[in-house]
Amino acid sequence: MLIHAGKLIRGGIEPRLACEVAICQPLTDDHELLSGLSEMVKAVF
Repeated sequence: MLIHAGKLIRGGIEPRLACEVAICQPLTDDHELLSGLSEMVKAVF
């Protein structure tokens, strides 16, 4: 997942979006958990 996110970033995708698409969304379909994961990504980027 991290490698895929890195490839997306290298390809020109915004880091926050790349992490959400490559890491957060594949982990869960639960909206509350996804919201928490997205908040962690936002804290880093």
